[in-house]
Amino acid sequence: MMAAKILPAAEAFRPSLVLKRLSLRLILIPFNMMRALALFTFSCMLLLASCHPKNGNPTPPQPPAVEKADSFPTGGIKPLPGPTPAEVQQRLITQYERGEIEQCLYKGATVYRCSRNAPDAGSEVFDAKGDRIGRCYFSTNTVDPVCREATDCKVIYRVAKNIWGKPEVVWVKPN
Repeated sequence: MMAAKILPAAEAFRPSLVLKRLSLRLILIPFNMMRALALFTFSCMLLLASCHPKNGNPTPPQPPAVEKADSFPTGGIKPLPGPTPAEVQQRLITQYERGEIEQCLYKGATVYRCSRNAPDAGSEVFDAKGDRIGRCYFSTNTVDPVCREATDCKVIYRVAKNIWGKPEVVWVKPN
């Protein structure tokens, strides 16, 4: 067994010996670990820099989007314009291009019942904005009330070759 060599204090802290020991340790660290450590340090610096308040000119405050409270029935907030009926119908026709689309009334509002050209495919009901409000899958007994309560339905689009044996209905873009 070999005893550890004890160096005198003057030799232990010689700059050349300290650099030699340090460089050997750095060589022993794998390159990928050094790259990961550098990346981590850089990321921490960026994070700290982004959280530090800036002493420059602050951005001017933006005016509120609310006008006078009595200018709109929604309490001063300007309502966003919804899609037009033509845009909703065009989107539904793109989605159901191989099926049938009916325009109906449900509780006084316009709804669209869309069916695929497939046996037992069922149909889905969309509101005037194009959001689905009901599903009519009679084969699985998943039938929402809107399916039975929609009235005054008229077909606005139907594919030419369909399983219902009905004539083609070409969509005419509303004004």
